[in-house]
Amino acid sequence: MRVLVLLLSIVLAGCASQDNEELNWFDTYNEAIEYGLKLEEAKPSDVLGEMESGGEHFVVYKDPLLDEDGIGIATVNIAEENGKYAWYRADSFVKITDKNPQHNIKQVSYDTKTRSGKDFLVYAGYTKNESITVDTPEGSIQAEINPSTGIYFSVIPIKE
Repeated sequence: MRVLVLLLSIVLAGCASQDNEELNWFDTYNEAIEYGLKLEEAKPSDVLGEMESGGEHFVVYKDPLLDEDGIGIATVNIAEENGKYAWYRADSFVKITDKNPQHNIKQVSYDTKTRSGKDFLVYAGYTKNESITVDTPEGSIQAEINPSTGIYFSVIPIKE
């Protein structure tokens, strides 16, 4: 299973990051999300959830292109600078569910970096439970769960 995630990450790595020059800045947080979803050819219904962690804002959404074979997710930082907001995706999609339920990822973790240069660890996976506790180096945390997909996620700062 880890090989599947690794291969998917390698294949999609070319689609992953944005240069600072490519960022479009907006007056509101919601405008940045609307723009980012259009950029990714995703719909508002593809957003699995939003969260704030370590002073940064994150949006977790599903890849609209993988729906037939399963669900891949991406974690985006909504950057804030001088009262403006921008959609900043530094990572490729990670496939969580598969059309064969035996291949669903119970838990995966991966690093992400915000536009401001902060490092975070994303925990994600698939569950049939209504709540899930994730063990991290900093202790146990409750993850956010999207009830319609069963995908859970949590983003925590990496302590140096």
